[in-house]
Amino acid sequence: MDTATSVRDLLFTLLLKVGVASSFAALLARWNTFRRVLFTEERDVDQKLKLMMFMVPPLIVGVMLRLVGPAYKFADLSLEGAFLMGLLGGRVWGRSAARSSPFRR
Repeated sequence: MDTATSVRDLLFTLLLKVGVASSFAALLARWNTFRRVLFTEERDVDQKLKLMMFMVPPLIVGVMLRLVGPAYKFADLSLEGAFLMGLLGGRVWGRSAARSSPFRR
């Protein structure tokens, strides 16, 4: 019985993470500047910095919600965000995004 409850809780947490990520994506996709930087093939340093500046504040909000209480663990997308920044911007920008999220465990 205990494993069924833990599996159900894990699946529910993952479903909430998908919901939070999709809401952040919907908010970010509304800005023309973000779309222009996101769909650029070759990004220079200024564009990578803009991309990081767009993506880091939602990650910081998620970490702060996780620190408020254990009920908001699903809002912490810092691992996924750092991985995404590494894919989009390169190794240096992925590490920068990971380190800019405060209070990592």
